[in-house]
Amino acid sequence: MLYESLAKEVVFSLRRLYELGLVSSFSGNVSARVSDDAFLITPSGVHRSIIDEKSLILMRNDGVILRKGRFRPSSEWRMHALIYETRKDVYGIVHAHPRSVVAASLLGINLEGFAEIEIFFRNKIAIVPPLKPGSLELAKAVAEVFKEDGVNSAILHGHGAVTVAESPLKAEGYMEVLEEVAEILLKKFQYNK
Repeated sequence: MLYESLAKEVVFSLRRLYELGLVSSFSGNVSARVSDDAFLITPSGVHRSIIDEKSLILMRNDGVILRKGRFRPSSEWRMHALIYETRKDVYGIVHAHPRSVVAASLLGINLEGFAEIEIFFRNKIAIVPPLKPGSLELAKAVAEVFKEDGVNSAILHGHGAVTVAESPLKAEGYMEVLEEVAEILLKKFQYNK
């Protein structure tokens, strides 16, 4: 029962990200921890609007696939695995490419200090330097920033963002907040020019 519930939540979270434009047709990923050493993750190379529970992959943190969906796991599976190993309190992870967050990172706009950032992220947003998407180096760098107490969001410079929480849906909600704040600050940035 728990497995089915988590699978539905992962799919719902990914579809919501897609509907809001926080991921594009083939980008972004969502996962849910199912045990100490295993998680469900969305597939790679599949249009986000058609992913269903049967599309998800159940895998161990070491990369062994326990239940293969119809597709291969996200290329960012290592990042999810290392975060789960680093943070035992995390049960949901979202990696998205929200346009305003990416633009703000490229322009050097700091999201900290905004009310929502203080409320939802305790004014702690980690910044990860540019690294190759899907690489072990990126996975290690992202997991490292989540070791800091209180960090539940990271901006991947010029790439996207990662949010973590006690559920996939809450991690998805955190991603919405990041994008909302980035949109507002970008408008302010444009107005001040």
